[in-house]
Amino acid sequence: MRNITSIEPVETIMTRDVVYIDGEKTAYEATKLMSKRNISSLIVGNKENLEGVLCERNIIWKVLAEGLDPKKIKVKDIKSIPIIWIYAHTPIYEVHSKMCEEQVRHLVVKKSEKVVGIISVHDLIWITAKEAEEVY
Repeated sequence: MRNITSIEPVETIMTRDVVYIDGEKTAYEATKLMSKRNISSLIVGNKENLEGVLCERNIIWKVLAEGLDPKKIKVKDIKSIPIIWIYAHTPIYEVHSKMCEEQVRHLVVKKSEKVVGIISVHDLIWITAKEAEEVY
């Protein structure tokens, strides 16, 4: 049984399939992409040029809560910057601390300065639930 506070590296539980979106796309298009891929965040830009992170909360707070039209608002205007990241070898227990310290729910994961994944608070909850199942 794994322990979420262990020194296991974050790369063992991160999401490896990172999805990018062009900053010129609309919030509506981003929402459709997140829904289709069943994910809660996108990296704005591309592998060579990271511009920010867009998560569902950006759309809720910066578009819907403001009464704006998601088909007219560009992703580049609502993305979160700077990008908060950690290295793939970072122990899982440090992910909790980093998310709390930075007040974010998603961290971009790097290895040798290359994006290799993303970790979300949902991933941490999922692994904790799986461990609880093993106990009971």
